[in-house]
Amino acid sequence: MKAARQQFLPDLQLDVRGSESYGRNFDSGEGRIVDQNTTNATIGVSSGVVLFDGFGNTASLKSAEFNRDASTLGSAALARDDCVHCRDQLPRPDLATGAIAGTA
Repeated sequence: MKAARQQFLPDLQLDVRGSESYGRNFDSGEGRIVDQNTTNATIGVSSGVVLFDGFGNTASLKSAEFNRDASTLGSAALARDDCVHCRDQLPRPDLATGAIAGTA
C-alpha cells in the first residue's frame, strides 16, 4: 500500500555527470603542438507531479486498501477456524453418566 500512496507524491530527480578529455592539437597561431585538457561537469534537477491519470492512482490506492483489509479479515477467519477445529478435538462429557469420553 506504501507504493500506491507514493504515486500521489511529486517525483524529484537529480542528475550529476562529469567528463574529462585529453588531447594534443596543432595551434596554427602559435605554430606548435599544444596539450589540451578539458573537464566538464553538469548538474541537473527535475521534478514532476501527476495532475490527472484517469483516476488510476486512486484506483490503485483503493485496491491496495481492499487487499490489506481482505488479508486482515482472512487472517481473523483462519484464527476462528483454528479455534473451532481445536474445540471439536476436545473430549466431551457423556451427559447421561457425567464421564468424559476417552478416559477410563
